[in-house]
Amino acid sequence: MDGSTDELVSLGELGAGADLGLTGRPVFAGDGTLLGEVADVLGDIRGEGPRYLAVTLEAAVARQLGGKRVYVPFTSARVDDAQRVHLDGVTGESATTLPTAPTDTPAADTDATVLDRARAADSLADAGIAPAPEPAAPAARELAGDEERVVLSEEELMVGKRQVDAGEVVVHKHMEEQVVRQTVPLMREHVEVERRPVPPGVGFEPRTEDGVLYVPIVEEELVITKRLVAHEELVIRKTRVTEDQVVEETLRRERAEITGPD
Repeated sequence: MDGSTDELVSLGELGAGADLGLTGRPVFAGDGTLLGEVADVLGDIRGEGPRYLAVTLEAAVARQLGGKRVYVPFTSARVDDAQRVHLDGVTGESATTLPTAPTDTPAADTDATVLDRARAADSLADAGIAPAPEPAAPAARELAGDEERVVLSEEELMVGKRQVDAGEVVVHKHMEEQVVRQTVPLMREHVEVERRPVPPGVGFEPRTEDGVLYVPIVEEELVITKRLVAHEELVIRKTRVTEDQVVEETLRRERAEITGPD
């Protein structure tokens, strides 16, 4: 067999499970971008297993209305436990450069490509899917002297598994009420008030001494004060005044009387 792309068929049309349950599964790029979904799985008509994945790119990824269908080798894909397909060697930007038709022209193997293939093989093994064999080389004849060598090929059986809906479990919940009685200690404070005279030198601010709060009680008292103020003044002047005054007084005088013989 020559492994030509002209001999590819859709495995999904061969019967249930032939496409390994990958048709319709989401496809993610290595940078986590959702590229689209698996549209078909292509295999060799001779039953050599899957060789290509037909992927329908989202319109945003393909940058054109309606999206675009591209093809990637099956060996470059990685399938996780949730049956999601990963193209670790493809990014969201480079997805548009993927070929739009199956091609047998291999890209040059780089260290990253070899590593991606190893990861893909491990992932398929973990999922219980046997990896697709590399396309068999066409039968070749070599002549060495009188000998003729012919390369023989054989078919291999590929057994895979996929997740199917086995039913559902319905869980109901309801509310139950329960009366709970419990003794809980509660703390409260009592205040004792004592009245006493204020010690000398204590101000108006509350103070705390040995855990006891002292709050001075303030009241108003009447304070009466007196002071001297100038109410009026006296102006005193003196003047000299001359006036006539009648003075009456008794004056006495002596008078001599002579008595004797006539």
